[in-house]
Amino acid sequence: MLKGAVVPKYQMSIFDADFTGGDTDREYKPDIVQEIPKKPAAKITDPFGEHIGGARKELWRGRGLRHDDIALMNSMERDKYIKKDNIWKKPDYIDMIKRGRAVEVVYAIKKIRDSIMPRIPYYRSDNTNELRFKRQEAYITFCSEIRDMAMGLTTEEYLYGICRNFLIDGGYAVKKGNSVRPTPKSGVFLTNKLFKSLNITRTTVLRYRCDIKKTGFGTEKDKKCRNTSNRKKAFIPEQLQNIERSGLTDVRNGRDITGKDFIGIFGIRGGEVGNWLTKKDAQTSLNMAYEAFHDFARVLGIQPGQAAFGRRLSIAFDARGHGKAAAHYEPMREVINLTKMNGAGSLGHELFHALDDILGKKLGLGGMMTEYSKKPASMPYSVRKLMKTMFYREERNPGNEETKEVLTDYMNNSMKMDGRYSRESFGYWSSPCEMFARAGACYLNDRLKEYGGRSGYLCGHSESYVFVHSLPDGSKETIKAIPSGTERTAINNAMEDMITDLRERGLFMTDEERAGIVRDTARARLENGCMLEVSCSGSPAISEGCDACMSYRVYDSYGMLTDDGRIDYNSGEFQSSDVAVMIPKAIDFCFNRKDMGYMLLKKEEKRSLFYMVMHGERRYFENTSGLDAETLCNAYMEYSLPFVEMERYGREIGIEEYAVIEQGANLSFSLGLDSDGDEIVIFDGIRCVRRSMADLTGRIS
Repeated sequence: MLKGAVVPKYQMSIFDADFTGGDTDREYKPDIVQEIPKKPAAKITDPFGEHIGGARKELWRGRGLRHDDIALMNSMERDKYIKKDNIWKKPDYIDMIKRGRAVEVVYAIKKIRDSIMPRIPYYRSDNTNELRFKRQEAYITFCSEIRDMAMGLTTEEYLYGICRNFLIDGGYAVKKGNSVRPTPKSGVFLTNKLFKSLNITRTTVLRYRCDIKKTGFGTEKDKKCRNTSNRKKAFIPEQLQNIERSGLTDVRNGRDITGKDFIGIFGIRGGEVGNWLTKKDAQTSLNMAYEAFHDFARVLGIQPGQAAFGRRLSIAFDARGHGKAAAHYEPMREVINLTKMNGAGSLGHELFHALDDILGKKLGLGGMMTEYSKKPASMPYSVRKLMKTMFYREERNPGNEETKEVLTDYMNNSMKMDGRYSRESFGYWSSPCEMFARAGACYLNDRLKEYGGRSGYLCGHSESYVFVHSLPDGSKETIKAIPSGTERTAINNAMEDMITDLRERGLFMTDEERAGIVRDTARARLENGCMLEVSCSGSPAISEGCDACMSYRVYDSYGMLTDDGRIDYNSGEFQSSDVAVMIPKAIDFCFNRKDMGYMLLKKEEKRSLFYMVMHGERRYFENTSGLDAETLCNAYMEYSLPFVEMERYGREIGIEEYAVIEQGANLSFSLGLDSDGDEIVIFDGIRCVRRSMADLTGRIS
């Protein structure tokens, strides 16, 4: 046998007794089989990327919150979930009485529970996560020990010993003379109200009996049964019968998608797939979501790798909670969960919730951008403009030319839905964040239609928020909690401006990518309607204490150049190679206002333009010839009838279009140029060349 060879299990060795060759006197010993463990094949339901984690409410929903549960939470989850109702679930008092507990004892338990602080009161000194965590642990310990003590009370006699046996002996209070004072162990949790509920005497029990008789505590009268027939129901879009994706690029090329594709292509931080999904359902969900993320990136004009908002977003497929909800977004974990049956069609809605939340955090806000829309100092002008467009519209007063602001139909219908259906994930139907998400899904749907496409998994539910009900007179009323008509057009345009602004600010990038933006020219639409352009200047600074210079141009709302110049500054003020960070300084310099809002505009490709003046008549053209300014001027000089002949080099345009192109083309001249003679002025995207008739004397007849 060769040295180092491995004999397969159950295979005969050449040293078996029946082998005739070699030394048969050797004692037979079976070879040791080395079994190499095989790496289990990856399953479609395996999680991918970073571990998402979460509050895991299913673990403590029944038993109550414990210390080991909060170790799995982040700071936002702890702030939300650590409260009395989660530590000490409300008991069924009537059931306790039916099981033989004295009604006075049960009432005392209720009074104790009602007296506990519902949430943690923090000190100003609790200004770090470590100190807040310590306070949270103390609160859980305090509530848990009171709960265990109270739920163990069985007879009236036990009530009279609570103050001595629990508070004093337990170290929560100390008796000094005739008074009892809290110790550091109880801190601020032992309030006067709670102490009274724990310091039970016979007089207290007599008072409890009067209260019980008066309120009917422990009887069906006190159960306060509600008429659930009038309770608002949740609005659940009908399940899509056909999830259609058409008219769009095949981004999968027929292959099945894995979790690695979501990480590598979109920058998804992590993903989970529910174990109860079949392999077929899980694969279908991954495939359709992959296509939908591509469609989302295309509409927003971002790279696919930015669809997770700078590697922040995670995704789960029927893995984080159940129920009838089609989908939900968890801001504390920045994860979207899509359910098996109803998630299709709602991804776009949840992506706009994620955009609202994650980009709001990147802007330094405490949460969703829409929650801060009334704080100009913290909120981009483009977001405030969109919110105002969703809420209000201009309406002309009858009989005069004056206009007034009135609520949009979108807002009015959303408030009507508030009265008929229960709240959505992040508030009422008319809440800013929910209106933003529904408008975002409609925007995706409309833009895809303009491309001739449809993406059912992304925004198939965008038009579903419609309710028809009967009026008292027998007629029908249709309530659309989505933008419609001219309002929809205005909201879509404002949405486009906002997305452009956020994209140009680099908020879809990672922090590292954003810090690496290099841009020597930036344009912004200001709150007053003007357009400002700033550029890095190669000219040296002349002001004392400055070492750099930038140039600026201001155009009015009609596109006319109204001001230009230069601003000296100290480069140490701006730790960035992106000239866009200098826009606030330029606004302050030009308008003496530091608080004026602005939104960045996308970088326009330079376009070559020219206009000609002959016998006082001016015509405007866009250069379609590909010739530069010098060559085009030479061609102009060759013709006896330039107006006719030059049309072969350009597309004639109107002054309005010329003004728009000029505004976006970074031109070196304005429409205000005046000349006594005929001339041609040409800009080829790089430089501007002007030829007057005086320059061409003798060359044009």
